[in-house]
Amino acid sequence: MYSRFFTHGRILFRQLSAKRSYIAPAVGTTVAGVFWGSAPKKDEKQVVLDVIKDADIFYNQYMIDNAYGLLRKFRKSDDPEMLWRLARVICEQGKGCANKEEKLRLFKEALEYASKALSNSEAGGCFGANKWYAIILNYVSELEGTKAQIKASLDVKRHLERAVELNPMDATSWMILGMWHYSFANLGYASRLAAKAIYGSPPSSTYEEALRNFERAELIQPQFSSSNNFYLGQCYEQLGRKEEAVREYQKAFNAPCVSVDDNEYHQKAFEKLKKLGFNPATLTN
Repeated sequence: MYSRFFTHGRILFRQLSAKRSYIAPAVGTTVAGVFWGSAPKKDEKQVVLDVIKDADIFYNQYMIDNAYGLLRKFRKSDDPEMLWRLARVICEQGKGCANKEEKLRLFKEALEYASKALSNSEAGGCFGANKWYAIILNYVSELEGTKAQIKASLDVKRHLERAVELNPMDATSWMILGMWHYSFANLGYASRLAAKAIYGSPPSSTYEEALRNFERAELIQPQFSSSNNFYLGQCYEQLGRKEEAVREYQKAFNAPCVSVDDNEYHQKAFEKLKKLGFNPATLTN
C-alpha cells in the first residue's frame, strides 16, 4: 500500500557519525549567549547565520530539544533557511510523540513553517524548504488516511524532485525519492483502485526507477543510511538479483544502531536474511 512509503519514510534522518548526546558540544557565540546571556551584539544577518550554524550542530547530534530551544525564538522570521530548520526540529518532536493527536498537531505546525519557508524563498527556490515540505507532508498525510496520502503523493514527488534539482548531492533526498518510486511500483490492488478514483490515471513507477534513486544516493554517500541499503536489497530482490540483495541486506544488518530507525532496519534486514536461507547464528552485528 501507498502508506508503506510514509511508514518507511520514518527512516530518514540520522547521522551515522553522530551519537545521541545530551552534553552540549562546543558551539558558536549565539548559543553561548542564549544560555549565558553574554553574546556580543551583532547585525541581524550574522545572528541568523550563527543560529543556523549552531542549530545544525544540535540537529546533527540529535539534540532536538536544544535545537528547538534555539530556533523557537525565530518563529516570526521570514528567513526560509531559518523556517525550514524550525520545521525540521518540530517534525522530529512529532516523530517522538506517542499520542497520535499530539503527533498530528506537531506535524501540522511543522508543515506550516515549511510552507512559509517555501513562500518566502527567492525565485530560484530553497532546497531545504522543498525537501522538508515533502517530508513533513508525508507524515501529515499518513496520519490523515489513505485518501489523503494519495492526494498528496504528486505534491510530495514534485517537491522532492525540486529538492534534488537544487541540491543533487543530497543523498537523503534521493533516498526518499527512491522510496516514493518503490511505493508506487509496489502498490497493492486496493490502493491502486483508490489512486485511480482520485487521479483517473494513478501515479505509477517501476522497481528499476526506484533502484536508480537508491543507487544515486549510495554513490553520493556510501552506507550513509541502513534504510538505503535495505531498500537497495528490496529492489534487487524484486528484480531477481539475489546476490546483490543479500549484500545490501548484510550492510543494513551490520550498520551501527544509533537510533530507533536504525534498530528497525537492523531487524528488517535480519528477517530478510533469514528468509533467504541464512542461519541466524552466523549473522553477527
